Amino acid sequence: MPSVEPLRAAVIAGAVGYSVKEYAGNAAYLGLAVAAAVAAYAIYDPLAPNWTIEERMLDADTYRISMRAKSFRTGGDGESGLIFKRRALQLQRERGVPAYRILDYSEGIDSSTPFTHRFAEGVIQLVRADPPKTP
Repeated sequence: MPSVEPLRAAVIAGAVGYSVKEYAGNAAYLGLAVAAAVAAYAIYDPLAPNWTIEERMLDADTYRISMRAKSFRTGGDGESGLIFKRRALQLQRERGVPAYRILDYSEGIDSSTPFTHRFAEGVIQLVRADPPKTP
């Protein structure tokens, strides 16, 4: 279960306190509802990014980019290619090279138990300059 950031925890605690104060007559049901809401929020976490990105340098100009989608999300199934290209473009700009080349790219579904995860991975090569043309 992911840890809750301090600000989110404070907001959740404030909401729980307010609810208990205002609806103390239904305290038995309120406790169960709050526990269910906190558990659902911790699992779903709507503010977390849909994809986690891991990047590994294979050599000076070649990188492997691996991405994994979170289990519970709304949408985002077709965005892995865009995210991959966006990260490749960021690497290109950070390294100050004129272009990048996609050497390999694949997408799939990891059928791990109990939840499945979409994944995408690929290899890019930063292109420093075009080789000189011979006449």
